Amino acid sequence: MKEVVTLQFGNYANFVGAHFWNFQDELLGRSESATDQTSAEEGTRAADVESDVLFRVGETHQGAATYTPRLVALDVRGSSGTIPPSGVLYQAPLPSADESIIQTWGGQKAVYRSQPIEKNAFLKSLDEEEDGESAEGGAHGSGMEVDGGAEAREADLARVAGLEDSVQYWTDYLKVHLHPKSLYELPDTWQGMNELSTYGEGVAAFQKEETREEMEERVRFFAEESDHMQGFQCIVDDSGGFAAVAAGLLTSLSDEYPRLPRVLFAVRPHTSPRPASALNAAASANNPLARALHEAVSLAALSRASDLYISDGACLHPDLFPHLALQPSKPFHTSAVHAAAFDAFTTPYRLPPRGASSYTKNAEPLGALDMRDLVRLLARTDRQKVTEVALSFPAPGIPKMPGPDARLDRSESAKLGEGLGGLVRSLVVLTDEGAQPAAGPSFAESLVFRGARYADGSGPVPPPAAESALHASLEASGSGRAVRHFSVTSTPLPIPLPFPKIFRPEVGRHGDVSTGRTLETGTVKGGVDVESVPVMSRLAVTPRLAPMLRSKLEGLERYGGFRKGTDGARILEEWGFGEEEAREMRDGLKDMVKAYEGVDEEDSFDSD
Repeated sequence: MKEVVTLQFGNYANFVGAHFWNFQDELLGRSESATDQTSAEEGTRAADVESDVLFRVGETHQGAATYTPRLVALDVRGSSGTIPPSGVLYQAPLPSADESIIQTWGGQKAVYRSQPIEKNAFLKSLDEEEDGESAEGGAHGSGMEVDGGAEAREADLARVAGLEDSVQYWTDYLKVHLHPKSLYELPDTWQGMNELSTYGEGVAAFQKEETREEMEERVRFFAEESDHMQGFQCIVDDSGGFAAVAAGLLTSLSDEYPRLPRVLFAVRPHTSPRPASALNAAASANNPLARALHEAVSLAALSRASDLYISDGACLHPDLFPHLALQPSKPFHTSAVHAAAFDAFTTPYRLPPRGASSYTKNAEPLGALDMRDLVRLLARTDRQKVTEVALSFPAPGIPKMPGPDARLDRSESAKLGEGLGGLVRSLVVLTDEGAQPAAGPSFAESLVFRGARYADGSGPVPPPAAESALHASLEASGSGRAVRHFSVTSTPLPIPLPFPKIFRPEVGRHGDVSTGRTLETGTVKGGVDVESVPVMSRLAVTPRLAPMLRSKLEGLERYGGFRKGTDGARILEEWGFGEEEAREMRDGLKDMVKAYEGVDEEDSFDSD
């Protein structure tokens, strides 16, 4: 087992992270309670995805055992809702009003306290479960009872009834407990007032010595207790100032842990950019000039500070995924899709190495890969770190392959080819230029297929057969040659009880998509009615990224961010970048564009 430390930067990143940790908690619970029979029926296995990679074992001051994420989550103050920043596992009683007043003051005393935020029904039910007051539930709070029937379903529906319209904080649906070192709310920030909406505000926040040292100490706590750490995985809301915080902290970590790779997943909410809090309107988040400069600076700084930069800033249109009913204005919805992508493409370095456990025939997961090896596979040069991510969610079923002696007529062969080609064609590429179907060549790819199901609804597909189908799908879809790695496991994406209602009616309990029959209209499904889904992801270093990279470069050049005396230069100076640093940034972006376009001519770019 090789540990991974997870870092989350910014409010939307924590929305994504809350779903991601719920996936892990759900998988843990089901693994602990699953029988061999249910595992066979659902295509899951406890050892397929190693939880210890992401979690740590500890104990409270009272000696109670704890199992918490190896996580540092950064956010603004007031963003943690009903959960205090120090968590609740080690929480000391709050002081009384009299105890909290400084007694050396001899004048009149007054205490002002805001009303505590009331927990929603779902969080209250979690408290009741821990206190042993709730009725028996499904596996680890999943809401999936083996013998519960309609009564248990109604109880689960009541627990999550208000989440769709009431989620304000990422902690409103978080199932796991956090270690006291995990959540750090940055000083001099506040949700709705000073949210670090510009890159410059993030730079200023990170430059405060006390703040920087506190962040570094928290990361050091989790890193130094690890025996065989393999690296850092990061979720970064790059729409505002947390991009600068992430760039600063990751640069610092690269100096302290030079041998540990840093995999970065850049996300942003559908509603970004957010209202600015900067006093200087010229540098505000909504100013087109400042926005263009932020895009260029964020990409340049974060790609330089990481070893693999995975771009996913797509505005998730409701029609992107045919079997999802997304409401893009709800971070609760969109972050669930981003979390599904993150959970899928990080699977290779969470799989057990081959032969580590005993498996029945054809059940062993395939394609375990250390984080450093994943980085080496994709980021072959410093100029090709930027990676696109594509997601199929839920992934389509696989048609059953005929035996070696079977003879198919032309129509049967065409139908089989169309079914296989549909696997890869179902992938939707997510970039900050908007989501689009996956097409075109790649330099290198990492494909993950979890929980594959047969298209006829007959059950799970063994990993070797799923891998063969992926190969056939690439060939049938006309995908070009590339360096490719395949990771396949029978473990699907587990859907926890508080998962948003985004599945359309045709999605079944295990993610099978029903066709050819009339479906109930207007009924969407969440974690109560869908237990798991097959998911497929692809990371690709590809020329398809060249237009996005060029647009960032052109934004920097258009506004003269590297020319002294321009408005762009003044904004960059406020953000801490001098003329020489701006030119280096411009040159770095040029080199990236060349690497993805295959351009060598210097005259392909405008001169200074």
